[in-house]
This record gives sequence, C-alpha cells and structure tokens, in this order.
Amino acid sequence: MSVWSDEVEGLYVQNAEDLARIEQIPFERLTEARSVYELLQRHAAEHPDWPAIVFMATGDPDGPSVTLSYGDLFRQVTQSANLFEALSGGQPPVVASMLPVLPQAHVALWGGAAAGVAMPLNFLLGTKDLAGLLNAAKATVLVALGPHPGLDIWEKALAVREQVPTLRAILQVGGEVDGSLEGVQGYDAAVAAQRGDRLLSGRSFALDDIAAYFHTGGTTGLPKLARHANGNHLAMAFAVGRSWGFRPQEGVMNGLPIFHVGGALDLGLAVLGAGGFTLLVTPAGLRNPQVVQNVWRIAEKFRLGVVGGVPTSILSMLQVPVGDADISSVKIAITGGSPLPPEPTRAFEETFGLTLHEVYGMTETCGNAAVTPRESRRVQGSAGLRTPYTEVRVVRVQDDGSFGPDCAPGEPGVILLRGPTVTPGYTDPRLNEGVLLDGGWLVTGDLGRLEGDRLFITGRAKDLIIRSGHNLDPALIEEAIEDHPAVLHTAAVGLPDEYAGELPMLFVELAPGAAATPEELLAWVEERIAERPAMPKEIRIVQQMPLTAVGKIFKPALRAMLVQDVYADRLADVARRHGVQIAVEAVIEPGAGIVATVRVEGPANAREPVGAEVSERLADFSLYSYRLSWEGD
Repeated sequence: MSVWSDEVEGLYVQNAEDLARIEQIPFERLTEARSVYELLQRHAAEHPDWPAIVFMATGDPDGPSVTLSYGDLFRQVTQSANLFEALSGGQPPVVASMLPVLPQAHVALWGGAAAGVAMPLNFLLGTKDLAGLLNAAKATVLVALGPHPGLDIWEKALAVREQVPTLRAILQVGGEVDGSLEGVQGYDAAVAAQRGDRLLSGRSFALDDIAAYFHTGGTTGLPKLARHANGNHLAMAFAVGRSWGFRPQEGVMNGLPIFHVGGALDLGLAVLGAGGFTLLVTPAGLRNPQVVQNVWRIAEKFRLGVVGGVPTSILSMLQVPVGDADISSVKIAITGGSPLPPEPTRAFEETFGLTLHEVYGMTETCGNAAVTPRESRRVQGSAGLRTPYTEVRVVRVQDDGSFGPDCAPGEPGVILLRGPTVTPGYTDPRLNEGVLLDGGWLVTGDLGRLEGDRLFITGRAKDLIIRSGHNLDPALIEEAIEDHPAVLHTAAVGLPDEYAGELPMLFVELAPGAAATPEELLAWVEERIAERPAMPKEIRIVQQMPLTAVGKIFKPALRAMLVQDVYADRLADVARRHGVQIAVEAVIEPGAGIVATVRVEGPANAREPVGAEVSERLADFSLYSYRLSWEGD
C-alpha cells in the first residue's frame, strides 16, 4: 500500500537525464492514490508513528512543540472532513480557512479537500475582498483564528458572515467560544467529536475532481481563484519532492503561510508526499524575528535536512552565526519569490557551507515548476531545471502582442508551461482568456530564457520591450550599466515609437553625491551591449525612481511618463496650428493599463479638425490607448 509505484523507487532528479528516465513512466502510473486524502491514508497505514507535522509555539527551540504523526494527521483530516460535510447542510462543502501558521491550517486544508473543496484565504485582505472570494466560491464553512491581540482575523470572520449567504458555520480555532454567537463553535472540540477512521460520506475520488481554490493576484477587479484538482496536487507532491530530494522522516523548515502555495504545497504537501515532516515555526512563521535569530539552533534541535525562506529571510539568516550549533543534518537551503543578488548568495554559501537553491513557480502550477535539484550544481540567476512532467516553452511576442515561434537558446521571451500540475482554470471562466491556450499551455506572464536545460527568469512579460519584432529583455540592458560607479538604480522600459512600436529607454538614479551625464552613461552602455537593437535610444536621469509599497521599482509609472511626453510632443504643432491648448496626462488604470487623456481647450469650431488630427497623430501608437476630452465654448 505504498504511496508511489515501485517503478519510481529511488528515482530523484539531478539532471536532464534523470527527468527523461522518470518521464518514461506515465504520470497515471505513479500512484494508485487518487487524492491527497488517499495519499495520507497510505502513509498512515504504513508508518503511523512517523512525524508528519511539527509545530513550534515560540521561536525558542527549547520551548513547547506539538507533533502530529501520520496516524494523527490522517485521523484529524478524516474527522475534519466529516465535520465539514455535516455542517454544510446538504450543500457541496466548500471550506474556507483564515489561519496563521498552525497545524490546524494544514488539517483544515486537507480535511476540506477530502470533504469537497478547500480554500485557504489571506487573512491580511480587507473584509470586502474576503467576502468577494467567499461568495465567488460559495463557501459553506469558515475556519478562523479566534480573538487575538495582534491579529484581526476573528473580527473579519464575523464581519463577512452577514455578507456570504451560503455560509452555514464558523469554526473558531483557539480561545473561548462566545456561546451567544449563533452558528459558531470551537474547531478542535468539534473535530474531536467526529469519527476518524473513515469518511461518512463514502466519497470516492477521481484525479480530475477539484480539491482546492487558491486565490491569486490580478487587476481585473474580479475574484481570481485558481482551481486545483486532485491530480494537480499528487503530481506536484511527486515532482517537487523528487526534484528537492525530500527523504522519508527528513525535516523541512516551513515558515510560509498556508494561503500561499509555497507553505501549503511546496514545503507542506511535497514533504508529506515523501514521508518527511514539515516544521511549522510559530504562527508568524519566518516573520517572527526570534525564529530567524535561533534558526541554526532550531535546525540542530529538529535535525532538519532543509532550511530556507524568502530572500529577506535569507539575508537575515546571513547575520546569524552558527556558533556551536550542529547543522550537519542540513543539506540545502531554499529560496524563492524574487531573485537573490550574487554577493549575498555567495556569502551565504561560503559562511554556512550550504548550497542555496532558487525556485520558480506560481499558484496556477500548484507551486514550483522549476528548481535547482538537491544534487545539481547551482547556476547564478537560474531557477534550475523544470520539475518532472512539466513542459516549458519560451516564445517570442509579435508586434501585435500575439505569441510567435519558440525563442532560440538564450533569447528572451514569454514562458509557457504545460503539465499535470497546471490548473484546469479559474472559477470564473472569463479569467481563462489569454492565460490558458489551446493545447493546455499556461501563459505565465513571466519573461525568461532557456540556456541548455536551465530556465532563467528575468522579469514580468509586461516589461518586455518589442522593437520592430525584436524581443528585448530589460534586464540585459540594465545589467550593462549597473556596474557604473555613479549609478544607484536603473530601469529599462519601452519608449513609444510610431515605426518600431517601442525603443529601449533607460532611466537612471545616481548614487548620493555622484555625478554623470546622459552622454557619459550612453558611451558606457554602448561598449557593453552587443545586440544593437537593445541600445537605449536615450538615457534619462531622475532624482528618484518610483517605487511600489514594498520598495521595488514601479516601471508602469516610468512608461506612463514616457507616453505622456511622447504624445504631448507629437501634438504640440497641432495645438499651435489650430490655436488651442493641448495637455496630456497618462495614468495607470486597473484592468486597462496605461491610458492617456488628451485635454483640448479651445473654440467649438476647432473640435472636429483637431479631433481628426489627434486621431491621425496617435493612430500608430497601438500599445497604449487614449481618450479625448474637450473643454471650451
């Protein structure tokens, strides 16, 4: 009754040859399990006493901890599923959860998937957004953290209750339940009262049954829930587990939230699929500074094989000496979410003697789609090899925005993915358009290149500069000037052009106290860019780059600035000739991108000829829309 077929026993990914060897075995033959519930059932039958989930209540490795064995986990998942089924009142169970990093978060996730559909929610969202997601999913049960001095989860849970008519019950995790609240009961007590040896629904599972909804970002204003099928989860558990080389009874640090595929699947399910245990490091995860300060003592205490976190966590770990902690059990460190610069990467590896592995994935692929395998060498800037059964293409973008042929090796383009981990689509089918293509290909929206068997991620596809059919990677242009001693920040974007569509434009923020002219910087770049189409048309020095709330350069603001300048320049002689005033304002509108408003002030009899000329002058700028606004008699 083992989880994985004997055919894949001992097969782990180190190189492209291993991928080919694994993929000779059809995905459908990997396991007889048809859901995560059946996967856990098999582990519980074979190894009921092995640890599955370990939870640290505080960041002190000598403090209290809780261990759920595979037997415990399967029983609680079964009990939760039976509870969710009973509370849904005959409706298809859709179980939402708003929980920090707790064992109950993982139990509720897989219990919800066993009963019907699970939906972990980002409790940091506002009440309006949470209600929108709950209504889009037709949620029947909500599991939420009870009253807490530092979190407002419970207040949000009670607030959305009146806005979601399908919601039948709220289950409170932690704290004393207020008996006056109708439809509210304590989660742990309610679970414990349920039968835990079998599903009372008698449900059977199929690979294409939808098991979960994970919400993801978007600018459409519509609730964006990616559907995950049972087959997606099983494929992910195998593919990621075999790429990372997770081993039975090996501990993996998991400080990521359950509502993120990284915490729920990559460092959760993939570990469970291998028979290891996922270590939950306090409710706050790696955002708890005490966890980071004690990271090496934690690794020693729990004999972890894998540590890691987002780049900011890695940088913080770099400041923590190992001291006398024994970290000989740790084999690799994992990071992802954004690229880690070369120097901190080198320093981390030299300081701790651990290879730092980057990853690439997304909600729509149930987590990692490319990783640098445990036994594989790291290549700076590369996300590594594709995971088993995942197909990768990098394609050119045409002038009209459509996808063309595959790029040559090393040529930048848009990344497309296909395979058994790819979502069957969003709950709202309108959102599938332009994302899920014929043939099962997923448009990631990311920009990258393939060099040999390795994938490099260089940015978002929307940042691609298309010059007369040439796909230009902004990162390659930016790298040509980053080493200049006067340069602090740089950003390459497309300058609107009537003939080429876009021309490369480089914005530069100088280091404090530094001096340089655009001409000097252009001469520097010219010596370092071999591809002539990538040579910037102009370099513009700015006092400060526009930044996002998390401190990243906000390129849309730079593009809006260029659209505004170019349109105003093209319309200047129209204003002079007709004796009117023309002002252009370009703004970023959610769901529409950059939109320019052309405001004309003048006599009414000039409206028709001016409008015709504005339309003619801007007709060739197909990438950005505009609207005409008239003010006057």
